Amino acid sequence: MIFIEHGETGEGKISVVTLKGYLDSATASDFEAFIGQLLEKGKRFMVIHAEGLEYCSSAGIGLILYLQKKIAAEKGMMVLQGLSAELKTIFGILGFDRLVSLAESAEDARAILEKQMQFVEQPASAAADTKEGPAPESVEV
Repeated sequence: MIFIEHGETGEGKISVVTLKGYLDSATASDFEAFIGQLLEKGKRFMVIHAEGLEYCSSAGIGLILYLQKKIAAEKGMMVLQGLSAELKTIFGILGFDRLVSLAESAEDARAILEKQMQFVEQPASAAADTKEGPAPESVEV
C-alpha cells in the first residue's frame, strides 16, 4: 500500500509529493496516475519526498525513471528527496543518480528546482542581455 500526500511551495510553483509505504508493481499505477494529474494541471516542478518510502521494487525504480523522462519532456524537473541509504546506493550503482536529481533535504531540493525554473523560464532575450556587450572596435596603432 502507498500513501500519497500533496502540497505546494515556492508560491505554488513547486509540488511536494510525499510518499509513504511501498512503491511496487501493485502501487506504481496509483503513483503514475497521481503524477499524471499534476502534469495535466501544469505542475512541472516536483519534489518527491521519499523518507516514508519503506520499499521500492524494480517496478518502482523503473516508474521513477519513466516519470522523470515524462516530466522533462514537459520542460519540468523532479527531485527525489530523502531516499533511504539503500535506495541511494542502488541509484548510484546503476547510474540512475545521473538521470534523476537527488537531494538530502527539502531546502536542497527546493534550491535545485528554483535554479532549474530560472533557467527554463528565462526568456531568450534576457539570456542575450547577460552576455557581454559588442566586441570593442579595433584600433589601429
